[in-house]
Amino acid sequence: MTTTLRISLLALSSLFCVHLHAQSSCQVNLEELDGSYEGDCRAGLAHGQGKSAGSESYQGEWRKGFPDGFGTYTYACGDVYEGYFERGRREGQGTLTYVDGEIKEGIWQNDKFAGYYSEAYEFIEKPLTGSYSIQRMGSEENRVEIILTNKGTAFNPYDLDYVCSTGVAVRYPNRFGWEAVEYPCTINVSYSVQVGVYLSPVKFEIEIKEPGDWKMVMRH
Repeated sequence: MTTTLRISLLALSSLFCVHLHAQSSCQVNLEELDGSYEGDCRAGLAHGQGKSAGSESYQGEWRKGFPDGFGTYTYACGDVYEGYFERGRREGQGTLTYVDGEIKEGIWQNDKFAGYYSEAYEFIEKPLTGSYSIQRMGSEENRVEIILTNKGTAFNPYDLDYVCSTGVAVRYPNRFGWEAVEYPCTINVSYSVQVGVYLSPVKFEIEIKEPGDWKMVMRH
């Protein structure tokens, strides 16, 4: 083997080892999932789309090392939950299928089943792309906050148009909404999201019927 060939093979081997090290150093913050992780990373943490398996497994959206967004979680006992998460806990709409075939579908709050459906809000026009979660964070303030994300990262569309039938509109770098809202209120939102090299239009209309501090996340 020539000296040049040896050097080339050594360089390739080093690159391969660096890749493996980078992949394995992507941290998962749930002990049950800490094993093998494959997917997107940011700042050394699982962030974006990915899957991980330890004593239990999860595949879907991640944020800062936790299941966050939409995904599928398989428990050690064989039960499977498909739905929304927030910092590793079931939050929002989801379906839990028990190993014996029983199904529990509805709204989850703080990792616990909260009810089979919600009459607190109703979509007049649902978004045709992406996924969403809606939850009432509390009842002390009457406001609505909306966050738009693309591949796990919040973004601020240049063509965002948002209108609410009541309240005072506010807009921040990564979120927007209304304060001093009187319920029921009707919300119209439209914007474009980057899909590959194209911009895809998104539009939805929702009526929120009950007072509270509401948070909606649209995920693309």
